[in-house]
Amino acid sequence: MSENRTPTNANHHHHHTPTYPAFSSCEEVLALLSDYVDGLLSPDLCTALEEHFEQCPDCFVVVDSLRKMLILYRRLEPPTLPKQAEMRLFRVLNLEDFLEPSETENDATG
Repeated sequence: MSENRTPTNANHHHHHTPTYPAFSSCEEVLALLSDYVDGLLSPDLCTALEEHFEQCPDCFVVVDSLRKMLILYRRLEPPTLPKQAEMRLFRVLNLEDFLEPSETENDATG
């Protein structure tokens, strides 16, 4: 004799208690954004943030914009400053010690 042993709670498996923290405010989420986009957070925390982004359009827009900005920023070539401008800037900021010694000797136009 075979007996149907289907558990009574078979339809309730789709909802489990998350092991990661829930956020009480968007401020908590935004405070973690920098570490999130830099890949410094634990997988559980990342999952929690991503779930928040799915449910919160405001935070989603912020993280999406931040990601896009970082992608564009990393594609750019570093800007080059003309040598004269760099030397003037270093002097104004009292950073002459960081200039090459030959640069300070050759520039007597100060």
